[in-house]
Amino acid sequence: MLKIEKIKEEIKKLIVPEPYKFEDLKPNMWVYDGIEKLICQIGLISKNAIHREYVDGTISDSPFEENRFFPVQCANLEIEN
Repeated sequence: MLKIEKIKEEIKKLIVPEPYKFEDLKPNMWVYDGIEKLICQIGLISKNAIHREYVDGTISDSPFEENRFFPVQCANLEIEN
């Protein structure tokens, strides 16, 4: 039964990906922004801000927020913050 629970847990991670932690983000990485509801590319990352360029052309700098950035496949899911 333990193996089945482990498999179910791994499937859940694929279906409902967890948000990225600050240390997971890398420059040039594409992510889904759950607040803006858009895909963006991460630019410069500093202690104070994350520079982002969105697919609609807007550019933003703001501090990291928990539960905001997700893998891009989440753009096809309804993410509730």
